[in-house]
Amino acid sequence: MANLMYENLRINKNVQLNNEDYRSLSLLYLPLIGIDSFATYSIINSLDINEIYTYKKLMDLLNFYNVKLLVQALEKLEGIGLLKTYFNDAKGYVYEVVKPLCFENFLNTEILASLLRTTVGEIEFERLFPTKSNKVHGFKNITKKFSDVFVTTSRNVSHSVSKIFKDNIQVENVNFNYTLFKMLFDDAIISEEVLNNKDFKDNIEKISFTYHLNEEQMKEAVVKTIDIDKSMEYKDISKNARTIFSRNNDGFGPRIETIEKDSFIPSQMDDDIRELLVTVENSSISETLYSLSGVKPSVSEINQFEKLQENTGFSNGVINLMILYVNSQRNGDMPHYNYFEKIANVWGRAKIKNAYDVIKYIKDNDKITSGEKPKSKAKVSKKNPEWYEQYTKNFNEKYNKEEIVSEDPEMEILIKDLFD
Repeated sequence: MANLMYENLRINKNVQLNNEDYRSLSLLYLPLIGIDSFATYSIINSLDINEIYTYKKLMDLLNFYNVKLLVQALEKLEGIGLLKTYFNDAKGYVYEVVKPLCFENFLNTEILASLLRTTVGEIEFERLFPTKSNKVHGFKNITKKFSDVFVTTSRNVSHSVSKIFKDNIQVENVNFNYTLFKMLFDDAIISEEVLNNKDFKDNIEKISFTYHLNEEQMKEAVVKTIDIDKSMEYKDISKNARTIFSRNNDGFGPRIETIEKDSFIPSQMDDDIRELLVTVENSSISETLYSLSGVKPSVSEINQFEKLQENTGFSNGVINLMILYVNSQRNGDMPHYNYFEKIANVWGRAKIKNAYDVIKYIKDNDKITSGEKPKSKAKVSKKNPEWYEQYTKNFNEKYNKEEIVSEDPEMEILIKDLFD
């Protein structure tokens, strides 16, 4: 990633943004992508298509101190559909600017509309997209019914499938088996022709991705749409999918998160950190010591850490993280009390008050001592530190508790990055 700073890049623009585009960017996209991506998009859109730039130039324009921040901002723009990226070994990178969706198209792009609704809240969402009500009073409605004018035919099944607005959001829903989803239906519910329709398939996969629904739950959403709403409109399928999601998640709606840690919008890593903090805060010192070796700690060992806790006023979480950190740094060798006391003094001067402060302090300190060496964009597979498996294994065997650390790979990476 360090070499990326001086790579060539060009801008390709076939669009001109107007006031409505910037209004859409500010009110609809900004809450989802964060100010870093918003600023990056604005800068890229202002660059000359005939010039050759470098990532260093972009960083200077944006006042980004780290190339990783720029890469992350660009990736969010790609993921949200505002930027396309091309690469050539000899010529470098080309970034193509894509116009933001207008309000109407954004509202009809379920994956965006639903996430915005959760992010800004129902009241603000309804303010952005008010439901128009222009009722005519004092007149009798004599409008012809559909059946008064038309008859249906079977010439083209695509007419029974709602038009989907073409958007720039690309979703690969690897956890949803569309073939299995189709097998759950028979022709009495929905015809095979509709199930094989590409637009229908793409939209079902996007809706299931947005609401984390499996094949059975998506069938439920479709059947409800047919039976209750009497339609096959995607917005109605999505509405019923959202209801199922809310039912499964204590009334909450889906929210947008980045996979990597992000300073501007929520990320999956935030939940992993909370999980780690809960673990160390709710484990006793005795449990933590036992988890490292599988041997019941002696009274003197426990007493020295209780003494340290009493002298420093640190919480259980801080003391437990200190034990885990020292154990990993010294390859399982447990030093004398004085060693921990010195660390406690350093952490005290650093104004550490809780377990979260410890995590932030260790990670920030590692950045300084390593000279902030950027990591490559591709994730590197790391071996779990020895204490990681032993800690969870012994803890659970001894105290017959559920897993206290998630098996999610992101959680493992968080722990390894913290203590490596």
